[in-house]
Amino acid sequence: MVFLLFKNNEFITVYNTLDLILNYLYNQIKTMILCNNTNIISYINNYYILEYDNGLQLNKFKFDSNNIKFYDDNGHYYDTNNNYLKNYRIELLTTLTSVEILSKKINKKNDMDVCLNINVEDLNELNNLTEDINMGCFINNEKQLLENIKKNNKKQINDDKQKKLDEIKQKLDLEQQKLELMKIKYDHQEKKYIDEKQNIENFKLKLKNDHNAMNEFKRKFYSDKNIYFILKQEIIDNKRNKDDIPPLFIREFFIFNLMNEQNLFNNQDELKEYIKLLDEYNTKYDNDDNKFNDDNNSYYNKIYNKDVIEDDEDEEDEEYKEEKNEE
Repeated sequence: MVFLLFKNNEFITVYNTLDLILNYLYNQIKTMILCNNTNIISYINNYYILEYDNGLQLNKFKFDSNNIKFYDDNGHYYDTNNNYLKNYRIELLTTLTSVEILSKKINKKNDMDVCLNINVEDLNELNNLTEDINMGCFINNEKQLLENIKKNNKKQINDDKQKKLDEIKQKLDLEQQKLELMKIKYDHQEKKYIDEKQNIENFKLKLKNDHNAMNEFKRKFYSDKNIYFILKQEIIDNKRNKDDIPPLFIREFFIFNLMNEQNLFNNQDELKEYIKLLDEYNTKYDNDDNKFNDDNNSYYNKIYNKDVIEDDEDEEDEEYKEEKNEE
């Protein structure tokens, strides 16, 4: 809710309470009474106040110069609870009355009969009041000048503060933007780090699985190799018929027999040669007795990993040396 002061339909000022706007107006009227020679009653009757709430006009207060009060559209007088304003209004009414009485006497000075009736006391009262008026005008002018200086200084201080606040806000906004960019960059780096870490963990797991699979394959290779030589010796000793090979060992026996005939045993490449022949065997033979499904093929293809084999060459050499020593 706001109260707007007008004079001759011209906007003067605005306050958020009626007491504040009356305080301003009484000061203006008293200064005008003390310093202005115009028709006072006619002058102050040109003031009025409009009350607005959310853009809607609620009331209009007009000035009653006889009582120095304001009344609304319904004719109700506004009587403030503020003692300062009450006393000010009474003082203003007294001043206005005194000035009007003296003005009437002065205006009749051209009438010689009336002028002769003006006694010394009236003239003294007029002189005293004139001095009071002049002093009042001077004081009010000085007060108004001081108020203007205070307002200007306050406005300048507020402007400087606002400028500094705007600069600080601008810096804060800039820092906030930098922080947001840093966060985006950090989130990106963090995701990249997590992805790379996961890739490394997956790769390490794959290496571990491949290594374990290769070790298991090598153990089976050397175990099957020993079985082959046992069976081979039994056949030589006529303890076993060459067709009497365990069904689950036919493939291994066949491959080991080829390696034995080609002198591929007991060298550093025997495991690689075995894997190579095993792949060829799985590719060539596909019958009920020697059938290996895709999983087995995939298993051996996975085992036939050059990097894994090369990583285990030292271990393979040691086993080869131990086996050779045993023989």
